[in-house]
Amino acid sequence: KLLYIPFIQGALRYAYKMDKLNDETETSAAEGAVFAAAVLPRVSAADEAAADTIYENLKVGAPNTDYADVKEAFEFVYHNLGIKCSDIGGLWNTATNSYYEGAEPCRDVYGLVKDIEDNELIVIIVGSTLGGLFFISILALCFSRARNNNKSNIVVEAEKEEPELEATTDAGFS
Repeated sequence: KLLYIPFIQGALRYAYKMDKLNDETETSAAEGAVFAAAVLPRVSAADEAAADTIYENLKVGAPNTDYADVKEAFEFVYHNLGIKCSDIGGLWNTATNSYYEGAEPCRDVYGLVKDIEDNELIVIIVGSTLGGLFFISILALCFSRARNNNKSNIVVEAEKEEPELEATTDAGFS
């Protein structure tokens, strides 16, 4: 995965030069195409649409190059390539001691997504635990009421019972 980083950086550099700095030399076009070609098979395996965007903008003889589209296409597949924005960086302008406009490093979204996924997992665990405890409480309440109802039915049935009369023979009466 680390092998792709310099190729992506080179493709982005030449896309920027051709689009934003109006460098229309054959050398820049050829170098951009070579850097892109080196990484396009892997990008295509991750997302064909992203690879098509990069190819159409950096192929030899491309009528124009849109740096923003190329940058967005690469950024879209960073996660699939195992690359972070901080690995790629941005284009630094030594004259102004800052990044070229629009060529700043992107923000690592994967870390944010991972944090969100971790938080969602915690919410699911806590919610499931509380739901389970609630279910057990309701179940215990139902069993308790059913048990109390059975005891009161036994008492009521005992009160309703009349003593059984047995037929006896009285030997004293003749």
